[in-house]
Amino acid sequence: MSFYSFEEEYYEKGYKNICGIDEVGRGCLFGDVVSAAVIMPRGEFIEGVNDSKKLSPKKREELYLKILESALAVGIGRASADIIDKVNIRMATHISMINALENLRDSENKKIEADCVLIDAETIETGIFQKA
Repeated sequence: MSFYSFEEEYYEKGYKNICGIDEVGRGCLFGDVVSAAVIMPRGEFIEGVNDSKKLSPKKREELYLKILESALAVGIGRASADIIDKVNIRMATHISMINALENLRDSENKKIEADCVLIDAETIETGIFQKA
């Protein structure tokens, strides 16, 4: 099953603002964990989007700009190294992801609510339907 057919399953169930969330920094020894939440228009596929670790810095930058151009909403969340030290990396990742969800904004800075969240291998503390 491709990423897109998985998402399409939730559109067919009636969800409209399907949000994908992923994080960076979880495997690092030092620094913050940062998460991005993105809602793309239904059927909008950007060729080349993949695991960022598999992409060159140049390709990541190109795709970043294309995502910002196309996305219905983008949100960024962060948990500092101090938070990681206090609660552990897993819980800090959840905090970062929840912050990203709460920060979802469209291109005019209007708050957008997700009604379905797709997350790589995690579930977070939110009332929004989610699939890990």
